[in-house]
Amino acid sequence: MILRIFLLVSIFNLFPIMGFSQDPHWEQVDFPYHLENWRLGAYNDSLTGDYYLYGKYENLSGSNYCRYKLTKFDGEVFDEIGNFNEVINEVVRFNENIYVGGSFSCVDSMWNIQYLAKYENEIWQPVAELNGSVTALITDDTYLYVAGSFTEINGLPIANMARYDGENWEPVGGNALGDNTWIWSLCFFQGELYAAGDLDLDNAPDTEGLRVLRNNEWVLVDELNLIGHARVVEMVVWQEKLYLAGRFFFYNNPLHTSLIVWDGIEFSAPYPKFYDIYHNIGYGSQVRRLIATNDYLYVAGSLEYIGDQEVNQLAAYNGETWCAMFTEGLEYAIQAIFEIDNELYAYLYLNPYSNTIYPSAMFKWIGGNDYENCQTYTGVNEVSTKNLNIYPIPAVSIVTVSGDFIGKIVYSLFNSQGKMVDQKEMPVDGSFKIDCSKFSSGTYFLQVLNRERFYKTKIIIL
Repeated sequence: MILRIFLLVSIFNLFPIMGFSQDPHWEQVDFPYHLENWRLGAYNDSLTGDYYLYGKYENLSGSNYCRYKLTKFDGEVFDEIGNFNEVINEVVRFNENIYVGGSFSCVDSMWNIQYLAKYENEIWQPVAELNGSVTALITDDTYLYVAGSFTEINGLPIANMARYDGENWEPVGGNALGDNTWIWSLCFFQGELYAAGDLDLDNAPDTEGLRVLRNNEWVLVDELNLIGHARVVEMVVWQEKLYLAGRFFFYNNPLHTSLIVWDGIEFSAPYPKFYDIYHNIGYGSQVRRLIATNDYLYVAGSLEYIGDQEVNQLAAYNGETWCAMFTEGLEYAIQAIFEIDNELYAYLYLNPYSNTIYPSAMFKWIGGNDYENCQTYTGVNEVSTKNLNIYPIPAVSIVTVSGDFIGKIVYSLFNSQGKMVDQKEMPVDGSFKIDCSKFSSGTYFLQVLNRERFYKTKIIIL
């Protein structure tokens, strides 16, 4: 029998200073469960309109086994439809049934269902015998694509990636992805299947974060060489581009960042760097969650700044403008964001460093598109900063940039369309040089970061 738990909206919102309900704010809602890991996802079933919440959460009142929940959630009611003994990593609908993949080996006290399960006629059923967990699922309506740590399916040697037509299994990709592969995200973009995560192609020494399937072979995306222990934790398609969150190191273009864009031809990071709460310059996975809606891309993680704009863990991006979202009161990093019926929800741990069951808190955004501290980064703002000098002006070949710099700097150069065309990190002693001969004539914007201060100016190149 389906257990229904009704959601009560708290009369207290997250920020006491916002005393009027019409003000944009986060309103706490009652999430009657406890999350045991960082993942909490939501899947929208386009056939029925239902939303499924998945991850690894429990209500503590059940048995010691198969106690983690899969629920339908409509913003008010939780309908529990399954109990699992380990995390659910993905939920999709395929062939009129709901499929879930994860690390579980028990569903509703049935121990013959491992890693992949099907919900048909309100009964959970096994799909296949896998010898490893499932980390990602996606469908093109013809096949169910399954990624994970398995090396066999129904006794057949199929490793890491497979597809299923409802009856038969076959491997995906003629070249193996390697023993150390963890695929965290699958996505169709411009008619091709992309796999992202910690990828190890043919046991190569360096992991490679993004591959595309072409002619049944996994191919490294773009000649920029997205390698050097790159990691993709999530990717979404938004406004005809593929956005990737994670940690990226470009060997022949030293970009260190945590959000990049792939347009099918080249990578870019057309906005200032993301800085985490420790002011690290891209050396971690600061962006952990992406949500794409019709109007906005929501970015969440341990973020404090986007460029020189202060945000606190969550920002909204409309393609030109970055906006903070009134999250000053959050003490710890947001662990999950998801959208249900065009309303945004956020989930966080109250004590993420405890080894015990984490107290949970869920909040609902009240305020529509009324955000705060919005800034446009189509390029660096046309602002001249004191103590920053450029010589010669206009620039022809080599220009010298001088200022009160001490130690290491990071400079970023943007063209007039806001596309980053150059970025370098280097030690300096008061000044540094930029070779402008490789750029076409026009107006460019320079941003320099040094000692957590930003310097901005305009450069004319002839």
